[in-house]
Amino acid sequence: MRNFDKLPLMKICGLLACMFWLAACTPTKHPFLMVQVCLQNADQLEVLKSELESMARQEGMRYIDRSADTEQEMKRLEVYEYPDGWLLNVGARAADGFSFGASNFGLGPYDVAIGFNGDHANKS
Repeated sequence: MRNFDKLPLMKICGLLACMFWLAACTPTKHPFLMVQVCLQNADQLEVLKSELESMARQEGMRYIDRSADTEQEMKRLEVYEYPDGWLLNVGARAADGFSFGASNFGLGPYDVAIGFNGDHANKS
């Protein structure tokens, strides 16, 4: 194990400067917010899906529901572990770049992760 107490101050400052310089070169990312909701049954899953579609349409967003397609793809790969019709994979995107996606893929059938991305992700 190396003793960092004996490193010269100049090496430490140089290393910190390089780290700052490299971080400054990465592209700017928009804010990202993710929440996970836990539902009680399949009916609530359908209600959530309906509400997300309704909100997207009200906001003029392009809504995409790939739940059935994803379910069929997972069945073809023989890795589908949910009861039929319980996989959720939806998303929407606005013209200004704001978007959201919701899925229970990799989670329990009633656990849903919803991610919001774009300039408005942390507003209201």
